[in-house]
Amino acid sequence: MTYGTWELTPLDMETSYTSIMGIYMLRSFGMAFIMMPIMTAGMNALTMKMIPHGNATQNTLRQVAGSIGTAILVTVMTRQTTAHLADDANQFTTLDPTLSQHLGDLGQHLGSSQAASLSWISQLTKQATINGITDAFWVATVLSALALLLSFFLHGKKEPNLD
Repeated sequence: MTYGTWELTPLDMETSYTSIMGIYMLRSFGMAFIMMPIMTAGMNALTMKMIPHGNATQNTLRQVAGSIGTAILVTVMTRQTTAHLADDANQFTTLDPTLSQHLGDLGQHLGSSQAASLSWISQLTKQATINGITDAFWVATVLSALALLLSFFLHGKKEPNLD
């Protein structure tokens, strides 16, 4: 799962849909392969009387943690997209002769300088969004790597405690 998440960090405008789907499938398989062993290890640590409570707690925490994790990653993506868009827009001004020439050429090609400006803003927004998404995947990769490290500290299966 960590490798699949890391593979989603170098996205750009030319990344194909098929490539993204393949990497995401790898990540999903990793997620499926780690969920059951982690839940089993958690349940094995409980007494028989506490297993129903542990199961309910585990299901609730999984739902809450998934929602919080999604909210955190969407927040990172949104904030970083805004920051990248501001940075990119600050780099280019209409006073820049190269940009003015490109906008003029694009305006002639498209029929107006307003259309050229809208096209330029659209491209800038798309690139900023992709950069925001890759930043969110970097955060997810770090959290996944941390979980991978912590998984080495899980104890093996103990004899069932029938108390």
